[in-house]
Amino acid sequence: MKQTVAVSLTLQQLASFINDSLAAAAGDTVPWALVLQTDGVAQYVANTSRDDGQKLIESLLDRWRAGRADIPAHYNPDLAKPAEDEAPKAEPVTLPRVYGVGRDAEYPRALLVDFDRVPTDDELRALHELVRSTPPPQPVELSDAGIIAIRDEHLPAQGEPFDFIAFARTVMAQGRKG
Repeated sequence: MKQTVAVSLTLQQLASFINDSLAAAAGDTVPWALVLQTDGVAQYVANTSRDDGQKLIESLLDRWRAGRADIPAHYNPDLAKPAEDEAPKAEPVTLPRVYGVGRDAEYPRALLVDFDRVPTDDELRALHELVRSTPPPQPVELSDAGIIAIRDEHLPAQGEPFDFIAFARTVMAQGRKG
C-alpha cells in the first residue's frame, strides 16, 4: 500500500510534466491518459474528462483486439499520410558502419547490431525504413541439370583438387539470376 500512496502523490506532478512536454512537441494541448498499477490497484491521471479518457483507452484496446502491431505512432498505418506539401523534407541520413550483427539470447526474434558509433534517432528511423522497404529474398530454384553443368565447368584436370568454394559460389550466383 505504501507504493500506491507514493505513486498517487506523484501523479499530479507527472501529469503537469507530461502535459507541458506534449504541448511543446505538438504546438497545442494533446489529450492523453496514463494508466498504471501498483499493489494490484489501477490508477490513472489524464488531462481529459473521464468520458474522453475512456474513448482514448477504448480506441487503444480496439487496436489491440484487432491484432494491430505495437509500433511508434509515426509509423502507424491508421494515420492519414500528409499531403506532399505538408510532408516534412528529410535530410539524407548516412548510417553508421556496422561492425556485426547477432541474436539476443532472451529475445530470439530480436536482432542486435553493433555500430561503429552510437546512432542518432534519425539514423535508427532511416534504418527501420530501409529494413521495412526491402522485400524478403525469394527462393530461386536451380535445376539439377543446371547444377551439373556448373559442376562440369569446374571439374579439374586429373589429379587437381576440386574447388568446392568456387563451385558453391557459382551455383549461388546462377541461382540468384534465376
